[in-house]
Amino acid sequence: MRARLAIVFLVGLPSAALAQDSLKFTVVTAGGWHTCAITTAGAAYCWGYGRFGQLGNGDTGVQTAPVPVATGLRFTTISAGRFHTCGLTTDSIAYCWGTNGWGQLGSQSATSSCTNREGKKNEPFACSLRPRAVAGDRHFATLSVNGLHACATTGDHDAYCWGSNGAGELGIGPGLALAQTPTAVVGGLKFMSVAAGLNHSCGVTVDGLLYCWGWNKDNQLATDTVKGSYSPLAIASDVKFVFVTAGGSHSCAIATDTTAYCWGDFEHGRLGIGESFAERLKGKSHQMRPTPVDEAIKYRSLSAGGVHTCGVATSGAAYCWGDNLEGRLGVGGNSFTRRSWNTKPSPPKGDLKFTMISAGDYHSCGVTTDGAVYCWGGNKEGQLGIGTTKGKNEPVRVGATPAVAADSSRH
Repeated sequence: MRARLAIVFLVGLPSAALAQDSLKFTVVTAGGWHTCAITTAGAAYCWGYGRFGQLGNGDTGVQTAPVPVATGLRFTTISAGRFHTCGLTTDSIAYCWGTNGWGQLGSQSATSSCTNREGKKNEPFACSLRPRAVAGDRHFATLSVNGLHACATTGDHDAYCWGSNGAGELGIGPGLALAQTPTAVVGGLKFMSVAAGLNHSCGVTVDGLLYCWGWNKDNQLATDTVKGSYSPLAIASDVKFVFVTAGGSHSCAIATDTTAYCWGDFEHGRLGIGESFAERLKGKSHQMRPTPVDEAIKYRSLSAGGVHTCGVATSGAAYCWGDNLEGRLGVGGNSFTRRSWNTKPSPPKGDLKFTMISAGDYHSCGVTTDGAVYCWGGNKEGQLGIGTTKGKNEPVRVGATPAVAADSSRH
């Protein structure tokens, strides 16, 4: 397709968005069709798809530029799912906002009425347009949100999850389709952190051992002996780990020597282990054991998205791999074809240095060493935060308002 330039006049941006260049960020999280970030002062901003209240700004509209979350709270971390968002405040209290149809806000008091204007029935559903405290008065040290659930760990390394349990993703045992308040993960394990995936979850214990639970259709639990599990299953490995992340149907972890490992569905290269198209045709589509991603690259952080994965090396260089449709890998080129994927780690364009990256369902975002947020990939709902709905196949700074911008097709 012939390259072309589009003249973009961003005269309608909110003042908060125009001020992004002067803000410094520490954390960013890419959800389904929205994004949120935290400034160095602890203020939370969100942008993108807001029909379910997941932006937390008191509205259900789409925001193509960052808007402040409607609260005076100060956050240390934030995590976005498909239709809800949660964050930890400076006093370690969890707050959530967005849809609560499956109890994913962790509070039965979140009963505001929202309407899915894009749905056929226009039926109201439980939601919260602003942050609400998660029930239980617990203090949490880590927090992870994905799909229709959330998980967190306390300072004593106890794990709790809440939301949908249809596939066992809460790890609280069988018998409950959902949990409206934080419920202890069974087994008495002590976790450093727990990662929520789409329909499964994984955790790394204080001893460096990996456990996963929930849906296992694609071996994301690193076993082929069960279709799923309502309680944590130990992952067999001689390696000790310090971090784990769970995506759509795959999981990844960082070992004590900072090598990245992935397992689960490797379609379109999301495991980064260089599998070939021929292998997939032979019927081998899942990797059952944690397998090293390029061992020459050492990682400080990883993020498993819907169908891709991104990470930051110890050098600050970024790498992404997997499905590049809509430009979610940020590597440039023609990213709008059905056969657009990278099976090994590839650096996004721009030679930027990052402190962390978050891989969402259709886009990715990262925080650079100078505190700026860059996003790339699908942008149909404004989730890139650049004031338009034009998709970008390479990193673009959130809040930047260039007069001339490269035009990729709308996604």
